[in-house]
Amino acid sequence: MPQRKNILDHVRQLMPIQTLSVMPRPLMWAEARIIAERQAAHLLRLLRIKKPSVEIERILTRAPIQIEAVPDLDNSAYSGWKDDHWHILMNADESIWRSRASLAHEVKHILDDPFREVLYPNWPRDSLLPAPDEAEQICDYFAGCVLVPERLLLAAWRSGTCDVAALAQLFEVSPSLITVRLRQTGILPPRHRESWMQYTRWAYRRGSTFAVHAAHVLTFSRLRHRTPAPRKPEVSENGSQVSVSGGLSV
Repeated sequence: MPQRKNILDHVRQLMPIQTLSVMPRPLMWAEARIIAERQAAHLLRLLRIKKPSVEIERILTRAPIQIEAVPDLDNSAYSGWKDDHWHILMNADESIWRSRASLAHEVKHILDDPFREVLYPNWPRDSLLPAPDEAEQICDYFAGCVLVPERLLLAAWRSGTCDVAALAQLFEVSPSLITVRLRQTGILPPRHRESWMQYTRWAYRRGSTFAVHAAHVLTFSRLRHRTPAPRKPEVSENGSQVSVSGGLSV
């Protein structure tokens, strides 16, 4: 019976490495996000995950990855190649929700490892330096796409689950990750008014219906409450100042 192909190899095929090899630059942030979204969606298809919560742990049965939980670790997780498998050290002191996000984060590091010289020219595979910020950011983004897929988040939202705590429970992630994904997908609840300005411009460009509505609400709100600039008082012939309302000012 032929051996089933490593699931990591399937997902890695979505990296346009041939094109990147002839390009004089690494991926732009927008390009990296698109690839991460495609990889996350393909990984979920291969794992046959169609509803929340996303069992990212299934990848351990489809890829040469082993996990070791270590207390007092100085980071959330580390990953590296050991003998014949990928070895992930997990911080045993962190919550299970943070640990799920850390696992998905490290999976992205593992997916990108063969392409490090192309993706991050200043961080070659034999480097002992920590991952650059752009690598950490795209791994965080990938983790969010895997654990809280936009399609499933939208479905939950449209079915009436609009509370951050309820969504966090449904997807088995932290409330902070749910909030991030709500912003990234442009469906942040209207009651989070203080956060609208942080994401509306980006979501507006994506065509989010809610973001378009929020932008109009904010615009009209500003126009309605804008205080007119004070007018310079007029001076009469006898030298007294006339206020803007027509009365005398001493």
